[in-house]
Amino acid sequence: MKKKIFTLFAMMCCVVGLQAETVTKTWDFSEYAEQVDLGGTTYTLTYDELTLVGNSGAQAGKEYVSAAAGFHCNGNSSSSRRYIQYTPQYNGTWTVTYRSNNASATDRITAIGTSVVNFSKEEDATSDVLAWGFTEGSTNKSISAQLEKGKTYYAYFANGGQSIMKLEYTYDSESGGEEPGPDTPVDETKTTTYYWNNFSAANAIMFADKATIQITGNLTKDVSNGSDIKVSGKKYRSIKLSNGAQNTYNAPFGYKATKVVFYSYVNADNGSAYWKEVNGVDYDENTSGGVMECFKSDVSNPDCRTFEFETPVAYFTYTNAGKQLCYVMIVDLVKAEDISVSISSAEYTTFITPTAVTFPETIKAYIVSEVGEESVVLSQVTNVPANTPVIVNGSEGTYSLAAIEGNADVVSGNQLLYSNKEVSGPIEEKDKDSDKVKKYNIYALANMTEGVGFYRVADGINVPARKAYLKILVPEETTLVKGFLALEGEVTAINNVEAASAHTSTIYNVAGQKVQNIKASGLYIVNGKKVFVK
Repeated sequence: MKKKIFTLFAMMCCVVGLQAETVTKTWDFSEYAEQVDLGGTTYTLTYDELTLVGNSGAQAGKEYVSAAAGFHCNGNSSSSRRYIQYTPQYNGTWTVTYRSNNASATDRITAIGTSVVNFSKEEDATSDVLAWGFTEGSTNKSISAQLEKGKTYYAYFANGGQSIMKLEYTYDSESGGEEPGPDTPVDETKTTTYYWNNFSAANAIMFADKATIQITGNLTKDVSNGSDIKVSGKKYRSIKLSNGAQNTYNAPFGYKATKVVFYSYVNADNGSAYWKEVNGVDYDENTSGGVMECFKSDVSNPDCRTFEFETPVAYFTYTNAGKQLCYVMIVDLVKAEDISVSISSAEYTTFITPTAVTFPETIKAYIVSEVGEESVVLSQVTNVPANTPVIVNGSEGTYSLAAIEGNADVVSGNQLLYSNKEVSGPIEEKDKDSDKVKKYNIYALANMTEGVGFYRVADGINVPARKAYLKILVPEETTLVKGFLALEGEVTAINNVEAASAHTSTIYNVAGQKVQNIKASGLYIVNGKKVFVK
């Protein structure tokens, strides 16, 4: 966009003796003289602390900013997906001036809230609505709400096309607190309610605090919405489960979860349903708190089930059994401790990233990008998403990892797996195409007789929870089972053969066979480390 959409005016009033400073920031759309089309069916525009958003319901050519119409949406059933987002740096009062461009429109609603909610009458407004008002045709009207610094708020259209003409934010620097900066501490603990917030159906959704939930048990399924339910007297739109599929909740940046409380109803008129797994712990009808008794025909008294965790977790999984459940969940959060990874004298370990992290130059992280007949291929990664199993290589010691707030690199093709529960082999799975049962062996990283590599885990032996492993298909035409897979791909080059053999006592070739010295170029395991002799 070539021209400024907004003009920012800062007005300061000093009160002598009190040393207080009252500041009003004004974003006035009438200062923009030329109409600007905001684009196609979706748009995001950031300017001077504000973010203008239109998604999935925006109408090309009918979403624009102008002096006459302000921030205008044409309006349809998806109109509340157009909003202005703001995160203040001080406690203060946000005032929104709005109107309709239709002189006869008196039933349109503009609102301020902690989320974006569709509603057309007062009784449908949820607890997230802080202030709202009806239009009176083309007459300017205003609503105001008290905001807290550091939290995100939204000015939006709740039920139809209209315009926001001006926004003002007034705060007192003496009473509002200090400007937050990089050293501003976060709350040690907090409790957050998660519910359906006018999202588009998707396999994963992100909430205002950047927490996410995803259907990890079936990536072809989408999270969607259920009916409104009341929790502690407040109304929330429920989230609909993909029935029987595991879900994963990822805590917001800098926090871990200590407890989750589910409020739910059975999405049927009868039948049995309960939580069969939460945070890797299996439950039955009795140990989970009992089968659900609230059904969709009457959701006035939702079932409540509480699960506390022994230690804080950056994420947890949950799965239902029986009939489908619709739920709202409340999560207790604590400030996360520093993230670190420890490496033994073997100089290799596996690690599951608790949140998105970046690995320092002093160590290297790898995914397994390919599994061959004799070895696995490693590919280095640096900025790694949450819940990614990796192999970490470095000298013995404990290393701090920097958490990433925002997008990490896209990591695809990783053959490493992990589970919240213990895993043992062999694993038998039915092939979807042929309906045949296929057998898989489990391999875990270890430093044993063949050096560092992946060794087949004996039948019935468990791989601990949250440890990375490989699941490798056993071919039908052979009874030969590979016991060891060497590491290759990201290797150390050695130019001098004599140097390699003269200073080492334990050498293996890529087939896992012990050799006395290195006589040819290729990949070797020397004292547990990969080397490539040129």
